[in-house]
Amino acid sequence: MKKCFLVFPHNVSAASRRVSPVMRRTGVALLCALMPWAAAAAPQPPTATELMDWAQAQLSAYFPGVQPDVAGDGFVFRGPYPTGHFMGVAGTTVYVMGPATGGQLLPVGTLDDLACAVKPASCQPSDAVNLVNAYLARVDAMHATDITSSAVVQPLLDACYLNSGMSRTAEMTGLDNSASARASLNRKRGSSRRNAEILAERHMINPDGSARREIDVRYELVYADGAVQTTTERLIQGSSAGTKTAVGACATPQVSQELRSLGNQRIVGTSVTSISFLLDRYKLVDGTPLTTAARQYRSEIRFNILDPGGHATYATISGPGIVGSAYKMVSPRLLRSAPEFVGKIGNFVDWSDTDTFKACRNPTDSNYADAAVADCTTNGAASNVWRATNTTPATVDASFATYGFQAGGQYTIKVYNDDGWKTVNGQANKTPLATYTTRLNRLPASAAELAAMGTSAYPSSSFSKTPVEIAAMVRAKAAGSLGATEVRKAMVSSASLPWTNVYYFVQGATAASTASNFYPASRFNPGITPAVGATTTTLDISAGPAAMTLPTYGEVGMVWDDLSGFSVRGVLTFE
Repeated sequence: MKKCFLVFPHNVSAASRRVSPVMRRTGVALLCALMPWAAAAAPQPPTATELMDWAQAQLSAYFPGVQPDVAGDGFVFRGPYPTGHFMGVAGTTVYVMGPATGGQLLPVGTLDDLACAVKPASCQPSDAVNLVNAYLARVDAMHATDITSSAVVQPLLDACYLNSGMSRTAEMTGLDNSASARASLNRKRGSSRRNAEILAERHMINPDGSARREIDVRYELVYADGAVQTTTERLIQGSSAGTKTAVGACATPQVSQELRSLGNQRIVGTSVTSISFLLDRYKLVDGTPLTTAARQYRSEIRFNILDPGGHATYATISGPGIVGSAYKMVSPRLLRSAPEFVGKIGNFVDWSDTDTFKACRNPTDSNYADAAVADCTTNGAASNVWRATNTTPATVDASFATYGFQAGGQYTIKVYNDDGWKTVNGQANKTPLATYTTRLNRLPASAAELAAMGTSAYPSSSFSKTPVEIAAMVRAKAAGSLGATEVRKAMVSSASLPWTNVYYFVQGATAASTASNFYPASRFNPGITPAVGATTTTLDISAGPAAMTLPTYGEVGMVWDDLSGFSVRGVLTFE
């Protein structure tokens, strides 16, 4: 049987040692778990705040109610409580003071000493691997068939789930109301998850004194077509009370001993990706090939910042290949409707809330301006890509190489929700809501190498409509169906890439456009994810937006993706 003792450091005065029996019992309650619980355990000491949250919940007879942390004289403490007691931490030593100590400041141990009392699960051999494997088996079972509603997905997500700006409610609403969202998720039909690796395990105490356990896991997601994607995920067990992001605390915490996904808890989505293009260009007026530069090659980097929750107004991004200190990128919500952007480059009246932020431009060459000098409301913001395009593949490679992008390069994204977008360098004295980092996993494939490999490298596809018919559809903003067939997959580094998307894009003038100013303009961009393993799909296209009075450009494209931030696209353009 484990015995518990109230232990006093050697430098505690005799007067302090003469504590009441009540305080002795309190000390015993606090120190009962000092002895090791398991040889394999890795106790996780509480923070000062976690300790005091725990004490308020577990020792409420002495510390009733909820008190805030107060800092002073080297202590973080709380009190006085209605009982007259205080508790606090100086360094790593825990103290209590009050009627039960005769008014004396009494050390009762260290945060390390109290780890097993406050976080007992951290002192037991970890069962994280078994829990994670059971969770992944539930996910595998969910994807055994097509998902038709949110009902089967919701139990696997915590109520405080947030992933790249998408809450659980938003994810479930999308699944229930969007065929495109369901098609995207159902690309995982028949998938399995293997080789789970525990990256981190955190035992924590929530502000209400409840316990939570977070597990960071990495595993391989194996699609039914054999494609493999390395995936990381944050899981939670226990209570999600007190889950907090840069935009506030979760109002709907959940308590369960089942593992659930917590998401990455980022308020926006961020990524830097690379694309290799094969472009076949046609005249919009009649669908015949352009007389010059009818085929082009392109290498492209995309800076992707998405804010489906509407938390931010602009952001900055810095890293390899960025010209100057950073780029300043504006929310599509502002470009769509802010008075300052009416008639400016990038003012599309139908930007979606899920479109990416666009970089502010400089007036001289239409490239992106350094964030320190970018005048967004004067020069507009219209793109999030940096590219090299040419009819000669070697020229594409040579141009792209001068940009300075690096495989594995790290980018820093600072996200703001203020009016710093309105003025030049307006972000300089602002505090970002959040700061994130992301990496460019790989550069685009060499255009020259892809071209040299010919039919064994670039993909091949066909559409149910001819270029002449597609051009007519674009010009008329007509609704219709577009069948797509994968004839040959893209091959990069001797590996075939999965076929992941078919899209249709049109932009054009509005009634407010003029001969000298295209903006405000209109755009739409429907797409579909083919079923896993399929070689055909059909994209149903609705009529173009009412705001668009004259279509001026169109695209249809197919995407092959390595599922890790690199893709190859075969595109027909109509100009």
